[in-house]
Amino acid sequence: MVHTQQSQSLPRVLIVDDEPLTRRALGRLVPREEFTVSFAEDGESALASMMTGSFDVVVADVQMPGLNGVDMLRHVRDHDKQLPVIFVTGSPSVNMAAQAVELGAFRYLVKPVRREMMQAVLRSALKKRVETNADRRASLNAAGHVAPSSDSSTKAWFELFVVLGQGCRRMTLTPLADGSIKPFVQLTPRALADYCNAQPPWLSRVVVEVSAAAGVFGDAQLRHHWDELRRHHIPLAVADYDGDIVHLTELGSLRPNFVVLNESLLSAIDSEPAQREAVVRVVEVCRLMDATVVVPCIANPAAVATLQQLGCNVFQSYLVRRSGAVDGG
Repeated sequence: MVHTQQSQSLPRVLIVDDEPLTRRALGRLVPREEFTVSFAEDGESALASMMTGSFDVVVADVQMPGLNGVDMLRHVRDHDKQLPVIFVTGSPSVNMAAQAVELGAFRYLVKPVRREMMQAVLRSALKKRVETNADRRASLNAAGHVAPSSDSSTKAWFELFVVLGQGCRRMTLTPLADGSIKPFVQLTPRALADYCNAQPPWLSRVVVEVSAAAGVFGDAQLRHHWDELRRHHIPLAVADYDGDIVHLTELGSLRPNFVVLNESLLSAIDSEPAQREAVVRVVEVCRLMDATVVVPCIANPAAVATLQQLGCNVFQSYLVRRSGAVDGG
């Protein structure tokens, strides 16, 4: 489980330790006027949190049950080569330290850690992260002048996906009703803020997806960036929408161009009346606000036929996720 303290507008630090007292003690070392602090109780929950949000610095214990700190970093490096990870340990190990260095750990600190040391290391790590992000945005702006056009090959778009890094959770090539094929690019909230401000040229050539799970129905800052992109006529999609009736009114206020259904809503669409009723509600709301319902990649012919009968005519056909796996549908 992950807990967050302080404003979401500050740089974000994730503290990972299986001992509650140690987590709190490390948290007290972080200057709250400079950082938002989140806590994770083990490596697995830390990885889950990093997949649903973005952090600027991670502070992690080395010795934890289950997934230890070094193994956690190994998984992190599959998705983010540059995220600064600071290790803290009460039992220094030459072998662990060597593995941490090999994986690009930012620092390896021995407990107890002095407040002055932790704050200096955090500021140094944040400085590195900011410089890395600035370089990445500069390269994206430069690359934007030769970004793929709307009729570019699949390979060209997937090359862009690789360049976008961890800020892009997935990219889907979606055949639309007019015969065109549009890349749907799902961004993390932090990446959405970055690209909303930078406005790279490729942004106007894609549909920007924001996951319902990322807080698009309640986060004021995320809503601000959403509205700003709408003002620049960037096509927008609410992704992973599960048909929750509670959010139908908010969906109408967002006025997305597309609504991508959650895969869980379609797990038994050809046999479950409740799932079909939920899809019908979404289709009707989208019809009223002139939005298009999009079905994620599915390979079940019976489900496809059912969805077509319910009024869904746009089906995503090719998906690449941040894990690197590519699915065809």
